[in-house]
Amino acid sequence: MLLPLRSEDESVADAARRLAPFGLCALVAFALLPLSGGVDVRWGEVAISAALTVVLGVTALRWPRVSTERYVDLVALVMLVAIMLLRDGAGGGRGGYGVVVIMPVLWVALYGSRAQLWRVLVLVALAYSLPLAVIGGERYPSTAWRTVPLTVLTSAIVGVVVQELLARERATRVRLQAEHDRSAAILGAMHEGFAVTRDGAIVDVNDALCELTGFTREQLVGARIPFPFWPEELTSQIEDQRLRIRNDDGGVFEATFQRADGTRFEAETTAVPIVDAGDGSAAFLKTIRDITTRKRAERATRERSEQLAALATITREVAYASPGQARETICELALTITSASSATIWEPGEDDWLLSTCSLGELRPSARADADATQEGASRALRTSAAVFLPTTSGAMHFQPILEEGRAIGVLGLAWAIPLAALAETEAQLIALLAHEASLAIVKAAAHAELERLVQTDPLTGLPNRRSFESTHRREIAAAQRNGRPLTLAILDLDHFKAYNDTHGHPAGDALLRTVSDNWTGRLRATDVLARWGGEEFCLLLPGCDVRGACALIDALRPEVPHAQTFSAGVTAWESGMTAEQLIARADEALYAAKRDGRNRTATAATTLASAPPGGPPAPSSAGERGASGAAA
Repeated sequence: MLLPLRSEDESVADAARRLAPFGLCALVAFALLPLSGGVDVRWGEVAISAALTVVLGVTALRWPRVSTERYVDLVALVMLVAIMLLRDGAGGGRGGYGVVVIMPVLWVALYGSRAQLWRVLVLVALAYSLPLAVIGGERYPSTAWRTVPLTVLTSAIVGVVVQELLARERATRVRLQAEHDRSAAILGAMHEGFAVTRDGAIVDVNDALCELTGFTREQLVGARIPFPFWPEELTSQIEDQRLRIRNDDGGVFEATFQRADGTRFEAETTAVPIVDAGDGSAAFLKTIRDITTRKRAERATRERSEQLAALATITREVAYASPGQARETICELALTITSASSATIWEPGEDDWLLSTCSLGELRPSARADADATQEGASRALRTSAAVFLPTTSGAMHFQPILEEGRAIGVLGLAWAIPLAALAETEAQLIALLAHEASLAIVKAAAHAELERLVQTDPLTGLPNRRSFESTHRREIAAAQRNGRPLTLAILDLDHFKAYNDTHGHPAGDALLRTVSDNWTGRLRATDVLARWGGEEFCLLLPGCDVRGACALIDALRPEVPHAQTFSAGVTAWESGMTAEQLIARADEALYAAKRDGRNRTATAATTLASAPPGGPPAPSSAGERGASGAAA
C-alpha cells in the first residue's frame, strides 16, 4: 500500500515538514560544493541537478494525493539522476557525494512497495557501476568498484528496515483504530461516566461523563494531565493515585473532582487496561461514578466504626459463604453490626408454622413460632412485609422481613437484653441491608440445594441416579473396609422391558418404573440404597448384609413388580481390597448369568444357582426381619 505524499486535508506546511529531511540533505550537499578543494567542479551539471531538485520539491508540495506507483518510480528516477549529476559535477568518485544515493532508496522505502524498492536498488547499482565502466580514469578510479556492493547492500538494509517499521506502524494504527471504534461503541451505551486515556491524555469520553462533570466533549477529548475536572490543589494527590493504578495495571481509587461550574463531587474511578498497542503506551478504560451520596452517608455514621467495618464485609462474607453456611453468616454479621444479644432467621414451614432455620447469640428462641399468633413479631413482619419493632419490659425485639421481589420469604429477628425505646436509624438501615443480603443468600442456598438434588436424582423415579450412586457406594466400600462389616451389591433388571414398552407405550413403561421404585423403596431399610442405574436397571447397595440376606430380600421384592412383570438380579459381596469398579463388574456378570439362564431369577457372582421364582420358600416380609448373616432366608 502506497502512502500519499500529501493528503487532501493536509496543509502545505504539514507537507513541507514531511519533506524537510530530503530538502535538508539536498541543501547541505549543494552548500558543501565550495569546500571541494582541489576537485574540478562542473557547475553546469550541478546547476541541472539543482534545478531537478527544486522541481521535485515544488511538485511534492503542490500536488495532493500523489501516491501512484508510476509517480513514485518517476520521482525516484529523477532524484537518482539529480544525485548522479551532482556526484559527477562534484568530482565523480573522488568528490565524496556517493553517500547521497541513499536518498531515493529512502524515498521508495517510505512511499513505495517492496518491488519498487528492489527496482530502485538495481538503478543505484547501475548508477554506481556505469561511470566506473564507461568513464573510469582519474575521475572514477577502479578502486571505487568495491563501494558498489557495499553501497547497494547498505541501501537495501536501510530500505527493508524502513518498510518493516512502516508496516508495523500501519498495523498499530489499524489496531488502535479498531480499539477506538470498539471503545466508542461501548462508551456510547454506558450510563456511567466513562473515559479512554492513553499515556496521560483523554482520547474519548461518553455523554454521561460530560453530564457528570459539566465539561463538553471538546474540552475533555485531547486534554492532558491535569484533567479539567481535577481540582488544582488536589492534582498531586490524584496523580499519585493514577500512577499507582497504572503501575498495578488497573484498579480502583476515590478522589474529589470538580465540575465546570466549580462545584465538587466525590467520585470512584475504576481503571481497566484495554489494549496493548505494542509501542509501550498504556491505555485504560476508566469508569467515573458520583459517590457523593454514599460518602455523605458514610460520614454520617462514622461514629459507628464497628458497624461500618461490618457493612464493608457483608457482601464479601455472604458471597464467599457456602450455601449451607449462608444463614449462619447472616446471623453472625447481624450480631457484629448491632448491639443485639441474639439473631434468628425465621422461614415459613408446613402448616403455617414459622421455623427457626438459624439462631445465634445468648437469647435463643423456641424452634418455631405460631404464624397465626398476632403477638409474634416474626409473623407480622412476614405477613405485612414490613419491619416490626417491639419494646419489651426486659429488652426489645426487631423483625426485618427478608424480601425477594417484594415477597417476604423469611424474617431476620434480633433481640436485645437491654430496654430500647426505638431502633436507631443507622442501625435500622444496616439491618435492612443485611436482610437484603440474607434474601440473596437464602435464594442462593435454595438454588444450590435444588441443583444438588437435580444432579443427584433420577427425574423419572426420584431415586438417586448413577452419579449419586457411584459416590455413595465408594463411601460404603470405604466404611466396610474400616469396620469389617459385610457389603452386598445387587443389580436388578426388568425382564422384557422393551417388549412391555412396545406393547403398552412409553408412558406405561415410565409408570411401571415409578411404581417399581416406590414399591421397592418401601421394603428397604433406611441404610439401604436403591438407585436407577440406567434404563430398566437398578442398583441395590446393602450395607451390613451378606449375599444370602440379599437374595432373600430380592425374592421379597419380586411380588412388588406389577402387571405380572419379572426381573433378573445379579448379586455379589464386596471383598477386602476390591474396588468399586470391580464390585459393579462382578454384579453385572452375575446379572448376565441370570439373564442367560432364563430370566426371573437371581444369580450370584460365585454361583449361577437361581433362587426360586415367586411362590418358592417364604421370604421375610420386611427388611427389618433379616440380619447381617442372612438367617431370615
